[in-house]
Amino acid sequence: MKIIRLTLLLLTLFASELSAQDPVLYSRPSQLAKAFQRIGTTDIEVVYHAPLAKGRKIFGGIVPYDEKINGKDHPWRAGANENTTISFTHDVMINGKALSAGTYGLHMFVSEKEWQLAFSKRYEDWGSFTYSSEEDALRVKVKPVAAPMQNWLSYQFSDPQPNNVTLNLQWETTKVSFEISTDVEKNRFSDLEKIEDKNANHFYMMASTMISLDSTKTEEAFDLINKSLALEQKLGNQLFKSDLLLKKGNKKEAKNLKEEAIASATANELFSYAMKLNNEKDLKGSMRILKLNLEKNPDHWFAHLGFANYYMTRDDYSSAIPYFEETLKLAPEQGKGFATYRLGFAKSKLDN
Repeated sequence: MKIIRLTLLLLTLFASELSAQDPVLYSRPSQLAKAFQRIGTTDIEVVYHAPLAKGRKIFGGIVPYDEKINGKDHPWRAGANENTTISFTHDVMINGKALSAGTYGLHMFVSEKEWQLAFSKRYEDWGSFTYSSEEDALRVKVKPVAAPMQNWLSYQFSDPQPNNVTLNLQWETTKVSFEISTDVEKNRFSDLEKIEDKNANHFYMMASTMISLDSTKTEEAFDLINKSLALEQKLGNQLFKSDLLLKKGNKKEAKNLKEEAIASATANELFSYAMKLNNEKDLKGSMRILKLNLEKNPDHWFAHLGFANYYMTRDDYSSAIPYFEETLKLAPEQGKGFATYRLGFAKSKLDN
């Protein structure tokens, strides 16, 4: 009997070793899964194994409420097999509490009315057996809520906003959620600063982001935009410098730079600028740039596409159609698919 037990133990350990190395040799019942979300330049990833309920009572059952081992509160591994991990490429806030960038083991202290989530600096172990509160980077409290029956455990992101998203754990008829937020503009500026060989676009984005973070830092932004212009003059960085000059009170210089930039802009740049003005509800300004683009670049597909898009945003399909037809004639192969679809869409609206 002892030999049989020893053999079973060795087989279990052998299977566990195989499963950690080669899924071809050993397929785990609780499948490996990942949940991923990006907020700005911040990547968030949850890596876990998803067990099945299979008719069992989960919370308050195989995952006990208020579990204690040797007199100490003991967490659930928040999944199966190895540590469930969660990683962030920038500093974040979890339900308003700060957590540094990095990878963490995610453990959960489960009670009937309230759970505690522990983000542990230790994340490469099996289960929660080696968990120690001394290695917590953060703990937050969450409330479990009733949810539709779900046989498998899952982590899912929901309600994405510009600076935050909600992460949900759901299994059986229970769900817990917490908010992850981050400073998108601050992270972007930090990422740009780290680029060693910066080009004109990098310096332009740094200048723009700096003003977004602190509108009083006009001089610092001015230095950055000048570095951008020294590398390459584009409509975008010239217009941004014009705005800074205007902010500094240099109205004449700002106006002259803006006019010169628009006069020398490419068809692509004028198209993008017109669409930006259109989105900002500056219809007069948008139309002026569209007319200039068509006058300067009558054989460029973007000059016609700009008018088509302008009229589509006003639901003026009859006016948009001839511009889409001209776009289709002039567009390169990679642009014909979009023009064909939009032309067909405009025609279908008229048919209805």
